[in-house]
Amino acid sequence: MERGEVEMADRLVLTVKETAQILGVSVATVSKLVKTGQLPAIRLGKRTVRIPKAALEQWLVDTALRKGA
Repeated sequence: MERGEVEMADRLVLTVKETAQILGVSVATVSKLVKTGQLPAIRLGKRTVRIPKAALEQWLVDTALRKGA
């Protein structure tokens, strides 16, 4: 790890691409979930979106409970 870099495990927010990789879905799918308000996200300008890790974890729990998993 280079100086100044923070490992994904240490960060509080994830990019759309990182979130897609974690969920095993496409970037387009995560973008759609964010756009429709199903997945909480923070907008940092017009094109920059970050997904809080805590919100992603809660979304996963809520989704699993709704589907009876």
